[in-house]
Amino acid sequence: MDEHITREELDRVLAAHPGGQRDKNSNWRGRMEKIKAGEPLVLYPTDHKHAHSLDTTARSYARYNGIKIKIRKVEQDGQLKLFVFLA
Repeated sequence: MDEHITREELDRVLAAHPGGQRDKNSNWRGRMEKIKAGEPLVLYPTDHKHAHSLDTTARSYARYNGIKIKIRKVEQDGQLKLFVFLA
């Protein structure tokens, strides 16, 4: 693919096909609802840098939604896990 699609062209295509647009926050919105319901959330980052990014994002969304959370990072059998709990 040699053509470069400009942002305006992409916006025009997405506007013509509303089903193609995605709410970028829907995934985190659902995660925050799960935490508010008292269910612990488990995230599986690929590495420590990704874990830090997920941690920062989770805290940001929690602050925005007015909830307090606790996050624990655990490395088990070489797999990182982030546990997010309602504080």
